[in-house]
Amino acid sequence: MGYVDGSNPCPAEEITVTTGETTTQHANPAFGRWVQTDQSILSAFVSSMTEGVVGMVLFAKTAREAWETLAGAFASTSVACSTGIRTQMADLKKNDMSINVYFHRMKALADTLASIGQPLRDEEFISYLLAGLDSDYDALYEVINARTTTIPVRDLFAQLQATKHRQAARRADLTANQHAAAFGAFGGAPVVAYGRAGPYRAPAPSPFAPTQMRSAPSTYSGGGSTGGGGRDNHGRDSRDSHDNRDSRGRDGRPHPTCQLCDTVGHIASRC
Repeated sequence: MGYVDGSNPCPAEEITVTTGETTTQHANPAFGRWVQTDQSILSAFVSSMTEGVVGMVLFAKTAREAWETLAGAFASTSVACSTGIRTQMADLKKNDMSINVYFHRMKALADTLASIGQPLRDEEFISYLLAGLDSDYDALYEVINARTTTIPVRDLFAQLQATKHRQAARRADLTANQHAAAFGAFGGAPVVAYGRAGPYRAPAPSPFAPTQMRSAPSTYSGGGSTGGGGRDNHGRDSRDSHDNRDSRGRDGRPHPTCQLCDTVGHIASRC
């Protein structure tokens, strides 16, 4: 790089040699070696350039002269390119990308800036990176901003990975809990419905209701037909119960039927 940046200048073409009282000029061997090396570097420059660029250094005599010509020509272009890349970094958001893809895209833009001579400091890169993260990384964002020293980029990447794994584990636990809740709601003990949890037992009527009120028919079929073979809540034949309710005494007057035990002959208050 000394030939390009000027730190290794060209030596004098001739040197003065004094012999006794005679002074003569001789060719400087260091000059020849320097020119040979410099021209090799210049040739490497020219061979690596495109046709549109090589014309700019066509008349350059040294590698340093060619470098300065190119630097002046691309200075304004580099500034515009740097501005565009920084804008891309500011607009880049993680969104649905994985943290690995997001980090490497941001790092690629930072490397492009470095390649055009506009490298970012670590704190600048970290600020761009944190600004594009989603709400899953809010806690990490607060921790990084609370630091008094800049975290190394490699350590930040490790922290991003750890946060990603933590979020994935939490989502897995939440999904498992939701499945368990759904199983408990729909796959637990069957809901007792009418006619499945045994015979329907009607609530006892009020003792002040008319004594001839008939109780609700039984829904349990004991093997016979619905109309005549059913049994009531006390195990008696339903036909007998209905007959007993309508039975009359020897005096011809109807006997009362108990609303609690469904027995003819007394009322609920005396049951």
